[in-house]
Amino acid sequence: MSLPKILGIMDAICALFFLFTHYFAVPDKALYIIAAYLFTKGLLFTVMSKDIASIIDLCAGLYALMITMGISIPVITTVVVVFLAQKAALSLVRLG
Repeated sequence: MSLPKILGIMDAICALFFLFTHYFAVPDKALYIIAAYLFTKGLLFTVMSKDIASIIDLCAGLYALMITMGISIPVITTVVVVFLAQKAALSLVRLG
């Protein structure tokens, strides 16, 4: 399995967890793992390519940490879910 597909699956899992935070109580440990993944991936790809999607990944990681502190804004959660879901879909259906 190629790296873009693995990252796409991980982004889909993150999108689901962000969606769950809107409706259910998600364990903080899961959110810390998601935050670490998104922040690390965002930082790595921002240094390498400086694209806006990587910067948004960084922000999504920080937002996951905010959720663990009890700060959840439904509009931002929706934007993060849509962003991660579209990234996942594009990574998984990528031709080649």
